[in-house]
Amino acid sequence: MDTGSASRAKARSTTFRSLVVAAGVAWTAVVGGFLAWHLVEARANVLALARNEARTNVNKDIAFRFWATRHGGVYVPADQRTLPNPYLSHVPERDIRTPEGRNLTLMNPAYMLRQMMGEYDELFGVKGRIVSLKPLNPVNTPDDWEQSVLKAFERGHEEQSELVDIDGQPYLRLMRRLVTEPGCLKCHAHQGYRIGDVRGGVGVAVPMRPFWERLDHERLFAFVSHGVIWLIGLGAIGLLGREGGRRLSEREEGQARLLESQALFAAVFDNAGDAILVHDLEGRIVDANRQACQTLGYVREDLNGLRVADYEHDHCADEARRFWDDLPLGESRSFGASHFSRKDGSIFPVEVHGCRMRFGERDLIVAVARDTTTQRKAQESLERSNAELQRFAYVASHDLQEPLRTVTNYVQLLEKRYGPQLDSDAREYIGFASHAAKRMRSLILDLLAYSRLETDAKPLVAMDAGLALAEALDGLQGAIAETGAEIHQTEMPRVQGDFGQVSSLFQNLIGNALKYRDADRKPVIAIGAVQADGEWLFHVRDNGIGFDPQYADRIFKVFQRLPNPGKPDGSGIGLAICKKVVERHGGRIWVETQPGKGATFWFTLCPAVT
Repeated sequence: MDTGSASRAKARSTTFRSLVVAAGVAWTAVVGGFLAWHLVEARANVLALARNEARTNVNKDIAFRFWATRHGGVYVPADQRTLPNPYLSHVPERDIRTPEGRNLTLMNPAYMLRQMMGEYDELFGVKGRIVSLKPLNPVNTPDDWEQSVLKAFERGHEEQSELVDIDGQPYLRLMRRLVTEPGCLKCHAHQGYRIGDVRGGVGVAVPMRPFWERLDHERLFAFVSHGVIWLIGLGAIGLLGREGGRRLSEREEGQARLLESQALFAAVFDNAGDAILVHDLEGRIVDANRQACQTLGYVREDLNGLRVADYEHDHCADEARRFWDDLPLGESRSFGASHFSRKDGSIFPVEVHGCRMRFGERDLIVAVARDTTTQRKAQESLERSNAELQRFAYVASHDLQEPLRTVTNYVQLLEKRYGPQLDSDAREYIGFASHAAKRMRSLILDLLAYSRLETDAKPLVAMDAGLALAEALDGLQGAIAETGAEIHQTEMPRVQGDFGQVSSLFQNLIGNALKYRDADRKPVIAIGAVQADGEWLFHVRDNGIGFDPQYADRIFKVFQRLPNPGKPDGSGIGLAICKKVVERHGGRIWVETQPGKGATFWFTLCPAVT
């Protein structure tokens, strides 16, 4: 190889390595971008949930106030718990006495709402306040945050919220303005308020700790799942890069040998191995190379001036004419299979590739014709090349299972070809590698299934749970027959659900019952449903090995697996999928179990809407 060829080969090798590194960087950026987007969305969703809860409580308080204001307050028995309000002494009928002699005192809406907030806040889990810049009762004096919000209300704002710390704990504070209504003037007219004035605000403080804990769980899952996908992708890129580097090296060596053997021949128009024909838009040939003359059987002087129709066979000429007429300037296109006729009348198949180019003041078509009868081997090589490109495209499109299948196949091939020559340790290592690849494939499939529960979800519609159960049992026929399990089921109801997800729910629960069966007795699985409290309560009961009830909540979390010596180790995602499916359907799922006595999984679904 000469110095120039060596330099070009080194440059191509360097470019290829740069592309592999760029692919790794791009993959990292893509996964990192999706992770960042997931984390931002998770936090936004948690904050939206917290604000919705805050608004729900504020709406409840405002609705209570509207009701009380419309009735002008409420008279209640005066006692130590509800003393006459000294700040309503200007109201003529603050205190009245019934004909039976009972002393009643007037509770205005603010007094009622403040007492409800103070005495019953534990029921709602939030802290409530009603405040004003001109409070009748000093208790309603705003703090610094509330004062700034009330001033914003006077400038036209209707609602304000903010994350704050209260006594060292995180809270979401939300306040909505109160507007003076006719019923308010009974107690506040003397303060100068008029109908429509901003009189104050109703606010709540929602504890954020449960929401942040939920966000922490979602973040953990996001980091773990994206990390696994990132590592698998990098591994796939590394394997492809190494294989591509090897192939590139082989190709460089082949090209170097080819260049050495063809160093005496110039790669110019007249020495091209394919027939090259240049013709105008009218189809008249203006130039042709030596190979074109030889292929068609003309001398160059006779070939120049011929039309495309003179060598295009039969109907191909008209089709070719339309093809070249429609070809845009500067664009290249393959005409595909066609037939040429030689000067002696013999016909042969060709593939034509051409482009429309502008030379000076006119457009010309440069057509390259190849005799396909002599290119079979080249075509086969091209097809192999295309197949390799397709495989690379699949991997680049997140087909993460392909590298695992490749590892598994080669491990099996290694064991098949060299197994008898390997010692016991090597065969054991092969077994470890094969098992790890299968575990990784199962994990990827389960992770994809878990992530697609939302992206591939279908609308909830009225459906027959019995048909979903039948489909699940049909998919488990092999395992049922292998274990000799007895399946008992009651009549299934119609529910509101996603058929595919409900079927997957049954298949996961029944599959677990078969997997964790007791080796000393035949598996017996009972599936049933009863209606209770306006919903359908389903159960899947087995007589398997069971487990310690202390793990009853843990098993529904992602990647949480129970220690079961001698039993197959799952991915830790199946029951998490069940939980997510049930919750998407507005239900709940739980388990009752005892070691050695089996387990019963319960879940609820809503009845079908007719």
